[in-house]
Amino acid sequence: MLWIRFAMRRQRLFPSILLPILLTALASGCGFGDRPEILLLVRGGDPLSHAIAEAYAKARNIPTDRILELTLSTDRRAIEIDAETYLREIAAPIERHLKLTDPDGEITILITTRGLPLRIGSCDATAPEYPRKCQSAALDAALAQLGRTGEGAPAFARTENPFFRDPRSFARFRRDLPRTALRFLVARLSAAPDSTDAGRAAPRAIQDLLDRPPPPESASPPLWRVVSDNPRNDRSVATSALFDEIEDRLPLFGHHVCDGCPAPRSNERASGIVLQSEPPPRSSKQEIEPLAYPGVVIRLDGASVPPGAKGSPLDRLTTLWFARGAGAISTHLADPGLAGVTRPTEQLAALARGHTAIEAHFKSVPQLGWMNVFVGDPLLTLPEESVLEEDARDQDHDGVPDPEDNCRDDSNADQRDTNDDGLGNLCDPDVDDDGRVDTSWGAIYPVDRRGDLEAITLTARNGPYDENHDLDGDGRVDERDLIRARLWLFRTPGRPAERRVIEVAEGSR
Repeated sequence: MLWIRFAMRRQRLFPSILLPILLTALASGCGFGDRPEILLLVRGGDPLSHAIAEAYAKARNIPTDRILELTLSTDRRAIEIDAETYLREIAAPIERHLKLTDPDGEITILITTRGLPLRIGSCDATAPEYPRKCQSAALDAALAQLGRTGEGAPAFARTENPFFRDPRSFARFRRDLPRTALRFLVARLSAAPDSTDAGRAAPRAIQDLLDRPPPPESASPPLWRVVSDNPRNDRSVATSALFDEIEDRLPLFGHHVCDGCPAPRSNERASGIVLQSEPPPRSSKQEIEPLAYPGVVIRLDGASVPPGAKGSPLDRLTTLWFARGAGAISTHLADPGLAGVTRPTEQLAALARGHTAIEAHFKSVPQLGWMNVFVGDPLLTLPEESVLEEDARDQDHDGVPDPEDNCRDDSNADQRDTNDDGLGNLCDPDVDDDGRVDTSWGAIYPVDRRGDLEAITLTARNGPYDENHDLDGDGRVDERDLIRARLWLFRTPGRPAERRVIEVAEGSR
């Protein structure tokens, strides 16, 4: 503001120079600067889709050539699209556009808008063979892999997310691993229209999100609310695996956690909330207060989208959360089980380190090409004053320095490694040592094709005790070990491969 007042006083002396500069400064986004790394995707012939993209581009100073119109043959209200139509009408046009307008690979974030489908294909989540034969995926999850699936692989192949738990920014990650499976971070900007004749205006929920003022400079430490179906002591093993470490880990960043309490323990409004299921009715004591900036919501129960449905229930849900102050919502379209569900602790820890909301979302998703969806502003970050760094030398705080730690992301001070493969039991459910935690989908014969989950399940059910199957080291093989194994399903055990890449690069200097 001082610079602007100075320019106004001086423009009589330099009218031909200062005035254009001043107008450019006033036209720029509020603190975001130019954002050439973003490509907005809109549906041709849909005024609401265009209005959302144009409102976001104006608010975040995105060049107009970063808006791509896609012409679709499907019903505008259709939630699903088949794989062939996706490849022909969505994937191929985006690839052509990127080749012509972005030869240097500057674009790293794709934003889909209302009017584009939510899902490729459909699956019945109640079917006995789900998710074994489910080839469905969220559209946004498929776009994240655009152009990076192997030859002959499905267009939205389910694969391990190489960015999961990675400490780098996405820009550095892409620079270090240019041929990684994760090519783009993908967000969605969509909400229910205000009325059937909303015209060409963006929905009020979207506009209100974009018009919110930034947080005050002296922001207090964030407060995270945890809303579970049961108090901490009564939670199931699966719920505890996802929820309990939030309260243990976030205080390491100087943040507050209100776990299971009916209201925040201070006068602060919660910066974000983690939900096991949707909040209870307004008459309940568990009423969710309005959220403060940045308003992060992590939903673990999934947004129900019935196969063949017209109109998105996800839009109605996100509209309600936007009205409560949410700016970023992580959810999924169907519950893929523990193998694919968002890891809330990883997401909140990434935010606490200063990463953007979209980076934090993808750092917390174990698999690509599944049902995960991020809705909201991907550029949101916590106020700089509330970002604290963990001790980079011991990221799991177990007293063992990272270079010597055989489970860098899981606290295991005893470094228990019963099969002597260099990986601690706590992060090594790969009991057949084939390099991947897998399942045979219930089949136990032939023995040499039995999955890791089935092997641990049989030990837990019938014995005898196998120390390699006792992942938590409590002297027995039980449900806790099986849940820990399910958290690793379809992934390579141990430390993330990308972290080892960093070590190799640094060691070669």
